[in-house]
Amino acid sequence: MVVALALLTLFRLGYYGSALPNTYYLKVTGVSLSERLGRGFASLFAPAMKSHFFAILTAIALSFPVFMRTPSKRLALLALPLAAFLAQAAYSVYVGGDVWELMGYPNRYLVIAMPGLLVVAVVVIMMLGKAIAETRFDGRIADVLARLPVGQSLLGKMVSAALVGLMLLQTSVGHAVAAFRIGPAYVEYDRAATQVGLCLRKNTEPEARIAYTWAGSMPYYADRFGIDLLGKMDAYIANSKPQIDFQPGHNKWDYTYSIDAHRPDIVLQLFRAKPGDHDRIMGRGYSHIARNWPCLANTFLTPEDVFVRSK
Repeated sequence: MVVALALLTLFRLGYYGSALPNTYYLKVTGVSLSERLGRGFASLFAPAMKSHFFAILTAIALSFPVFMRTPSKRLALLALPLAAFLAQAAYSVYVGGDVWELMGYPNRYLVIAMPGLLVVAVVVIMMLGKAIAETRFDGRIADVLARLPVGQSLLGKMVSAALVGLMLLQTSVGHAVAAFRIGPAYVEYDRAATQVGLCLRKNTEPEARIAYTWAGSMPYYADRFGIDLLGKMDAYIANSKPQIDFQPGHNKWDYTYSIDAHRPDIVLQLFRAKPGDHDRIMGRGYSHIARNWPCLANTFLTPEDVFVRSK
């Protein structure tokens, strides 16, 4: 792993001139550590309550005495995915979280480690079940209380197993019901962005240069040279000064630079545009696109933010 990371870093240095990915500079630089940590902890809290991984971690902690009686090799297999999740959670807090926690799901840093955490939770249930089966219980509450801490008592093992099991069941069933009832998040926007991209491919020349703020589905399906106004693929924007309060990946832009440096044929979107932005763009040889332009029909695009370069 160390060799692979070293080679990847050397490639980035040679090809891009940067040791870290461009999105790291975009989301982290220009923002104080205290601001990132404050938002990072807050963004971790909301999905934690919905996905219950705090409860899962608590149940795992309560089961620590059971772990102590587990062979070291088996314990190491559990420690690796658990450590990976905790490391991802710490990194998520360090960089200030993601920008999509409003949906209530674990963000892109946590979700890649969630399967490992769920595997650990299932193994914990199995270990606790075995421990319960091997525990003699004569029915006296005093005997149960005498065997505290919780993880060592029959009651503690049962509570921990039930807690993990119920949290896993509630989380999986709750998300499944939500998916069937309302569907995955942002499907309509993704569908509309795909339609705009296909429309751009049909109604622009192959050599056209198009500037976006949603630099995903639209430039992919348009198959045209794309300009990312929010800097995820632009090192100058990524290292520039934030324009607004911290919103990871959505707080840096410089329309003057992007238009002067890249000269897009079409500016398709602007992010939080101000009246002065429109004037500056039009002063550089652009005009509002015609209202009857096919790609404006039945989409989320704002006509006032769409410009075409004068020939």
